[in-house]
Amino acid sequence: MKVKPVRIVLAFYSSEEEHAERAFQALKGREKACLIAPGQSTPSPLCNRFSALRLEGESLVVVETVASRIEAVVKTLRLEGSPAIFAVHPDVGVDAIQHSRARPADAHTGIQNRRSILARLQHNSAALESAWHSLMEATRLDHELTPAAEWIL
Repeated sequence: MKVKPVRIVLAFYSSEEEHAERAFQALKGREKACLIAPGQSTPSPLCNRFSALRLEGESLVVVETVASRIEAVVKTLRLEGSPAIFAVHPDVGVDAIQHSRARPADAHTGIQNRRSILARLQHNSAALESAWHSLMEATRLDHELTPAAEWIL
């Protein structure tokens, strides 16, 4: 049996209105979803993973879905308000972002230094490929791309 690729859809709403709550309720029975709102605890591991991305004054709906359902999820999220929506791979999160910012340990020998450089190149190559796939999904969802995103594509 082939495993279907999973994606995470993040929808950021203004907390001033109840659009996030209504979008969450619309998806709750059909997808694995959670809501992160001001003054609300985040009991689910899915929500905990992305809660640090929410800014003050925002609510965040996090949806885990298979790649083939992204368009349907985005349409449902757009029925409520005007959210900023991002579709990302499951390995992207606050931990991955922090890891990519970490500096590698200093190497004392040439062999260790080469291994460190090769490991960083492999990591950066994987990150660029992941970004490319995410940008391709964004274009498929009719997101407007920045000049930098167009350059990557």
